[in-house]
Amino acid sequence: MGGIKVVIPAPNGFVSLRSVSPTEFQRLSRIFSESVNTVSIFVEDKYVAELMKHGAADISRFYAVHAPESGNLDLTYERFREVRDRLKKRIAKNDGNKLLNELKEKRAIDYSALGVFYDNNYSIGYLDIVNNNLHSNTASTPDVVLLTTNIVNVGRLLLFNAYSQYNTSDDLNWIKNTSESWSKEIYQENNIFANDDWREKLGDILGDK
Repeated sequence: MGGIKVVIPAPNGFVSLRSVSPTEFQRLSRIFSESVNTVSIFVEDKYVAELMKHGAADISRFYAVHAPESGNLDLTYERFREVRDRLKKRIAKNDGNKLLNELKEKRAIDYSALGVFYDNNYSIGYLDIVNNNLHSNTASTPDVVLLTTNIVNVGRLLLFNAYSQYNTSDDLNWIKNTSESWSKEIYQENNIFANDDWREKLGDILGDK
């Protein structure tokens, strides 16, 4: 990915969409900006049978991983802190979300949950609410969806999104908790010093030399 090796562990209970339905992978990829290169999408394994049979499904939750930006090799913690600080300043300047204002009288949601909801020395994530561009012709779907944007330091800036239809507060809790936990899993898979057994892993690497 982006010229470097990055290990992306599948989220618990999710499978790679590209291997199950390339057509559906292309459809979901199109909801993201053309400026990003979507390399993986993970969907809940409960959709596999329907995807295998019909090639499409009414998917309510998924993760999308985008290739790291080029030119960000050897991203130190200090440089990553600068990235996080710039992001937080940019989000703070967004003094009004037209969609949120329109929804205030229609929908009950904990608006304090939006914005940055986790921030540490290797990752940051923020939550937004957006219009639902994946309306199904066969099922009733909400007008808006929750979308987290997450940046993880894997030597370069790795970007992933988590997507969930918004029906209840359970959806809000799910997307926040799983986004943060998956960013930690990705970081640990790509940084041996992030794990308790790093000395053993380093010894294995040096032993292969």
